Amino acid sequence: ITVEIIYERKSFYGIRFANHGKRLADKVRIKFDQSCLDSLNEPSYIERLQQAEDNECIIGVGQHYDLYFGSNKARENPNIILSGKLIYYDANKEYPIMYLLHGIGGSENEWKSGLPEYITGNLNKEGKIPEMIIVCPNQLVQVPGEKMPENYLDPGRFVMFNRMVDELRTSLIPYMEENYSIMEGRDNHAIAGLSMGGRTSLYCGFYMLDYFSYIGAFEPAPGVLPYSAEEGLFTEDTFKIPKEYQDTTLIMIQQGDNDTVVSDNPTKYHKVLDKNGVSHLFNNVPYGHEWNAWREGLYNFARRVFQ
Repeated sequence: ITVEIIYERKSFYGIRFANHGKRLADKVRIKFDQSCLDSLNEPSYIERLQQAEDNECIIGVGQHYDLYFGSNKARENPNIILSGKLIYYDANKEYPIMYLLHGIGGSENEWKSGLPEYITGNLNKEGKIPEMIIVCPNQLVQVPGEKMPENYLDPGRFVMFNRMVDELRTSLIPYMEENYSIMEGRDNHAIAGLSMGGRTSLYCGFYMLDYFSYIGAFEPAPGVLPYSAEEGLFTEDTFKIPKEYQDTTLIMIQQGDNDTVVSDNPTKYHKVLDKNGVSHLFNNVPYGHEWNAWREGLYNFARRVFQ
């Protein structure tokens, strides 16, 4: 069992107990050293942890138990934005990496419902893909003093998503490469997402072709191209990639046949790429804007990456 301090959504402090072993950990008893408690220097935090002392929990293989003990909305800590868990991570090995992005109303926790560790884990067990690191960040990038719009469809929220391209290049990617054993070379780097995350994946992937060789968009949201509410991240003429990357980049776009949320925008993106001579994969799934579609999208994308 490993123990680490976590800082979720730039607001909530907690302690994560993770089981990296090969069997169920039952009767895990929580104990805190007094020096650890004293180091918090906040009475309410200490009291909360003292109340949790001697509690017992059960932690499955590859699972974790989180104990939250306080919040601090005034503090900013952009480095600690990772979600999920590490399963048998070996610092002596190097891994390819996939950045997996959430939708308009989601957070770094949204993909937990998508079960990416099982989808990729089963593919790995079957020998179809290598072991990899998957990072699920919160891509709502706020500047100091900026309030979060309450309405998910507020244009100000779209702007926060668009900032992810700079956040990746200047903050998240350097952090991951400094702290984890990431393989070099664009052939070992992928980015994908659902809905608004699919839109961001296309945006970041096309602008960072020097870093990403695999780009997946599962029912991507409007805004990649101009529409009534936004000018668009690209025009029809600029939505393409240089010839030097044509043969070494896998782009996958998925359309849900019953998707009434993003409608036929994925098909529009597919047709523009076709017109611009950009090689890509396009597939339809018999679902709406839902997890059945996004899980299938991840499966079809993951089995093609890092080959």
